[in-house]
Amino acid sequence: MSAISGNYGGSYNTSLSGLRDADLRLQAVANNIANSTTEGFRPDRVDSSAERRGGVRGMVVEANAAMVLNQKMPSQTDEATEAINLTLARRAFAANLKAIQSQREADEATLNTLG
Repeated sequence: MSAISGNYGGSYNTSLSGLRDADLRLQAVANNIANSTTEGFRPDRVDSSAERRGGVRGMVVEANAAMVLNQKMPSQTDEATEAINLTLARRAFAANLKAIQSQREADEATLNTLG
């Protein structure tokens, strides 16, 4: 097995996992902002971890699972934090898309060389 065929798609898979993680972050931000005026709401967060074979896996941690029902508290959503999370997710999307584009260009150059 050559080095090319043994790891073909590895960088694509890594970037795709990054896109999925960024998508989870966007979903969490959207949920947090949508519920920012809901009494007693606690914002969700995304915990990410590295995959053994490359890439990243994100998991939404629902903070509301620990919320006491009928508790009269204001929402704990911080709009500044959500704005930062939104910016980070957007930049992760852009970086992973650029990595996919660069890998595609490298693949095309290799195919053109091989002829």
